[in-house]
Amino acid sequence: MTATAGACLCLETLFRDLRFALRTLRKSPGFTAVTILVIALGIGATTALFTVVRSILLTPLPFNDPQRLIRLYEWSVNDKFPYNVVAGGMFAEWKKRSHGFSDLAIVGPDATEYGLSGTGGQLPEKVHAWECSWNLFPLLGVKPMLGRAFTAADDQPAANGSAILSWGLWKRRFGGDPSILNQTIHLNAEPYTVIGVMPAWFAYPDQTAQLWTPLYHEESPELMQSLDDHEFRPVGRLKSGVTEAQATAELSIITRQQHDAHLDIPFISKAATSRPLLEATIGDVKRPLYVLLAATACLLLIACLNVASLLEPFLRFRSRTSRLSRRFKNHRVRSARGKDRFACANGCFPWK
Repeated sequence: MTATAGACLCLETLFRDLRFALRTLRKSPGFTAVTILVIALGIGATTALFTVVRSILLTPLPFNDPQRLIRLYEWSVNDKFPYNVVAGGMFAEWKKRSHGFSDLAIVGPDATEYGLSGTGGQLPEKVHAWECSWNLFPLLGVKPMLGRAFTAADDQPAANGSAILSWGLWKRRFGGDPSILNQTIHLNAEPYTVIGVMPAWFAYPDQTAQLWTPLYHEESPELMQSLDDHEFRPVGRLKSGVTEAQATAELSIITRQQHDAHLDIPFISKAATSRPLLEATIGDVKRPLYVLLAATACLLLIACLNVASLLEPFLRFRSRTSRLSRRFKNHRVRSARGKDRFACANGCFPWK
């Protein structure tokens, strides 16, 4: 038998089994409803979780050339946790002396809660703002949908306050009005000029971001020059042809040199580490999500096995009722011919 003939035979057998299954289900609507419900629950749960896994783990970040973006950390060799936030002074040394990156940007430690003053009859509210260096958006390859991004002039201690709004805050608080550009809002009673609005999909570094302000304008020069006040989250874009390991090794050398030159500073780190920005963004949910996906696939398998276990006794029952139906039909025919009713009825039961 050729491979083609074998494949045709398998398909023929499959179609025959499918036709038999469809005939069986059509004749038994109750059993069909139970089967569809069980299978639908299994497929629905698997599909829902796979959608989550695909959107979080399998879809690349919506940035320009995202595989070259990495998160950078400090690390003390005797520290069991290798992903520590970075001191402002150490980041300054990395940016000045490293050669493996086309650019380095930095984000503040956590979202800052600002009081947004009310205008035009609106009540004040708390908003979550992220501080970032002016070059973060160009490094990621993202542009505001309205207005402009920060410039180096905005990111200076003596500069006037400026802010970029998230799409959600712009739509909800300001009604999606484009005239908000170059208008003044007050954050913690301080004036800030709105210079841009980000696209609806943009929410870096996390979903809490409602607006962004320039980091070096907000933080003190002393903090940004400290070597042991670990506060910040740097992001780097690798140069073409440079691997993550090569760039990180260079940062480790710089970090070690800074450590050896400042032994009087107690909490200065000795090395640097990194990981891809996607991995850093999703955190530690990768393994649990894959475990949940596998568990949901097992749930679908169990649903199929349950249907199969229900099908076998159901088919036996259908076979018995079919034989009993034929016996009653014979009983009616024999009775119509004048046969003994007791003998006819006795022949209807399965023991005959």
